[in-house]
Amino acid sequence: MENEVMITVLNEVLSEQKEANQKMGELAENVSLLSVLNNKLSNKVENLQTDLTRVNSPSTEALINRKAEEIKRMIIEQPKEIIQEKRYLLFPEHNAKDYFEVCMKWFLYLMIATYAFFLLLYLIQCVTVR
Repeated sequence: MENEVMITVLNEVLSEQKEANQKMGELAENVSLLSVLNNKLSNKVENLQTDLTRVNSPSTEALINRKAEEIKRMIIEQPKEIIQEKRYLLFPEHNAKDYFEVCMKWFLYLMIATYAFFLLLYLIQCVTVR
């Protein structure tokens, strides 16, 4: 019985080894294909760089610089509208949480002060009536 178990286990290991070898072969083919594509791409990049060096002549650079200066001058010369806004905000646009924390704190202080004032008035009236 142990021999049969060993044979089945060895057959499974053998089949897994065959699958792994097949996957390694596919991986090697894909790596070689990628290296060929990488070489083609590097050749294209080199050709593109040589084309760019031919295009970047001093006359084209001077033309581009001159046109850029003209565009900058046109932008500077455009009339600009100055808009003055006067706004009275009841609620802030930024940091609203901090604003409301401060407002609530001062509202609470005002309520406590009012309550203390009226309590003090009541106590004064009670003392003066007796």
